[in-house]
Amino acid sequence: IGIHFLEQIYLPEQIELYRVVVSEAKRFPELGRMMNRRIIRSEAFVRSYLEHLQKAGNIHLPCPDMTASQFLGLLKTNFQMRLLFGIRKQLSRQELQATAECCVAIFLDGVGRKSK
Repeated sequence: IGIHFLEQIYLPEQIELYRVVVSEAKRFPELGRMMNRRIIRSEAFVRSYLEHLQKAGNIHLPCPDMTASQFLGLLKTNFQMRLLFGIRKQLSRQELQATAECCVAIFLDGVGRKSK
C-alpha cells in the first residue's frame, strides 16, 4: 500500500495537479473539494485494511479514521514538499521503497502493541 501510494502521489503530473489545486482552490472551490474527495477515498481504503488487521487481532486501532490519516501523512515525509518546491524532480524506486518500509516500521511500532 505504501509504495503504491507514494508512486501515485509523486507522479510528475500529480505534483503539478497539486500545485494547481493549491494555487486555484480559493478562486475555484470545486478544485479543493475534488482533491478532498480523493484524500477521503484513500483514507477509507487504508482504514478498511487496518480494520481488517484489527479484527484478525494483529493491531490495535484506538481511532481508525485518525490512524489511516496519520499513516498516509507519515508516508509523504518531506519529499512531497521538496517535489512541490522543485527542489527534487523525482524519487527513485529505491527511495520510494525505503521510505515506505521505514514508515511502515515506524507506524507499526505505534499500533502493533495492544493496549492494557
